[in-house]
Order: sequence, then structure tokens, then C-alpha cells
Amino acid sequence: LEPTLFLGNPIGQASLKAARQIAGKSAEDMPDSDDLLTPWCTCFGSQVCSHYAKTTKTKVKFVNDCGCASGTPGKGFCMADISASDISGCEGWAREQMQMPGHATPGVAQPKDGDNSCSELQGKAEVDVSTCQG
Repeated sequence: LEPTLFLGNPIGQASLKAARQIAGKSAEDMPDSDDLLTPWCTCFGSQVCSHYAKTTKTKVKFVNDCGCASGTPGKGFCMADISASDISGCEGWAREQMQMPGHATPGVAQPKDGDNSCSELQGKAEVDVSTCQG
């Protein structure tokens, strides 16, 4: 992923480095490319994942319940099939359900509270995030 896309947030390079280490590959064996998707984790208080999903070729596989309210870490919502146009509302809705406070991340402004919705997930129970595909 192009580091300039992340406006001061080095997650793309950190993800690429971790993926290479996990796979036991060098930069020559696993070159960065426009179609290479590497896994990465980040907090979702700033909804940075949906921000990047709307502006790059990345996806949000799931959000993990932080246990901030009465939830259970390890459970959450699968999101890989949610469209790029709906992902911000869904990540925001999940964040609000889990009572995760919003905050800014370098290059991503603090999200607004209160007007998030997600027709794909509303009314559904959290699932074990290890079952999320995508």
C-alpha cells in the first residue's frame, strides 16, 4: 500500500512487514503491489478502517467487541461483505453499540456520534469473530 495514502499513519508499512515475517518471505519474495492485501489490526474509535476501505482497496473483515460496555472481547460483527459505501456507518454503529469512545487518528478526524446506522447488522447478535470470512 502506498504510504502517502495513510497521511502520517504508518500502518500500511507495518502490515506489510508483519505479513512478510509471518510468511517467512523477503521483500523480493513478497513485493508490495496494488493488489496485495495484508491483514492489519487497529482500534476502531476513529473508524480508520472504514476510512481506508472507502479510499483504498482495503476491506474491514470484522470489528472485535472491546468489552467497553457489557460485551465480550472475541465476539463482534463480521463486515467483509458490507459495501464500501455502507462500511463507515456500520463501523460507526458497531462502535456506538460497544460504547467505544470516538477519537482521532493521524490523518483521520474524530468520527461523529449518534447518526450511524447499519441495516446489514442492526438487530443481529454478535458472533465469534474467528468465524468471519473475507
